[in-house]
Amino acid sequence: MSQSKKPSESSEVIPISGLLETLGFSNPNVQSAVRQIIETAGYTNPRKTNIAVDKAKLVQIYIKANFRLVCSEECDDAAGKKRMKSGLRVRTDKCEFCNGSDQNRLVAKMAKSLSDRGLSEILIVGGSTQSANTLNRLLKSCKINLKIIEGTKRTNLKMAKLLCRNVDLVVIWGATQLDHTVSQVFNIAAEPGTKVPVARPGLKALVDAVNIHLRSN
Repeated sequence: MSQSKKPSESSEVIPISGLLETLGFSNPNVQSAVRQIIETAGYTNPRKTNIAVDKAKLVQIYIKANFRLVCSEECDDAAGKKRMKSGLRVRTDKCEFCNGSDQNRLVAKMAKSLSDRGLSEILIVGGSTQSANTLNRLLKSCKINLKIIEGTKRTNLKMAKLLCRNVDLVVIWGATQLDHTVSQVFNIAAEPGTKVPVARPGLKALVDAVNIHLRSN
């Protein structure tokens, strides 16, 4: 009885440059750096221009497991908890933080501006549940400690002052799910230098208002 043969690796190959492009490395200098990384890891050598499809899958796993793939300094900084990994620049659509979203990049820029100024305790009053969930998801890896107060839940002045104590910014998000009585009590409780009024709904409006506040203080 003949012995069964061990399955061989796929003979199909793809260009290494194409693999790097697929991973989001479009910049020639970054491609060269990543090429050196996968050569050092033993997945290819300087003489080769192609790589087996099976091995290409292993390269993708290796790169994603060992590096932060980010499109900008802001998204790199916002990747917070992944700081133990080395960062590599990729196209925006392959960025682990923003995933190509303009809105996410705006939040990343705001987070970096806050971090650069040593501001980390942020209280947001109002906003929709969806906006709150988005902010919490995006900023969970940052150095920003975010607390969101429901705009429809009444709070007395004493509690509002406690919530505003030791806070770097109090963002009062108007034109959202925010009762007048709630905005009024936090307007009184917040220190003038920490208060950031937002006149419109949407994360872009919030980011713009925070950035204006940071530029003027």
